[in-house]
Amino acid sequence: MPTMPVPRLPDPLTPEAIEELMKARPYWDTSHPRSPIYRRLVQRGFEIMYPGPLRRDAIRRQLSRTSPKFTAFAPSTRPRVLAKPRLVVASDS
Repeated sequence: MPTMPVPRLPDPLTPEAIEELMKARPYWDTSHPRSPIYRRLVQRGFEIMYPGPLRRDAIRRQLSRTSPKFTAFAPSTRPRVLAKPRLVVASDS
């Protein structure tokens, strides 16, 4: 039986190239004998294209890896704590 060539990361590595790898049968068919190879290859492509941990804001939205540090509330827009309403009782005088 002839040996199959080992798949390699495309050059240049682009999101479209990774998407093409994900469309290949060995990637989505887990019963395919080369499925683990394709899955590792796609994972490695994403790790190269998007290095570092994911950044999230205060409500867990994913932030761009290149955007400046984001804070949910700037000091001037921080919500104010309102005083509790007081019960005013009219007196019969």
